[in-house]
Amino acid sequence: MPQAVSWLGYELTVAQQKAHATDVMEAFRRCAVRTA
Repeated sequence: MPQAVSWLGYELTVAQQKAHATDVMEAFRRCAVRTA
């Protein structure tokens, strides 16, 4: 059971990091469009 819980936590962490990376890219894109 602890393995399943840690796996779920790992999946959530990876999903969060992917979402964060996407947010950073979106902000960067918006900034680039604004300065262009």
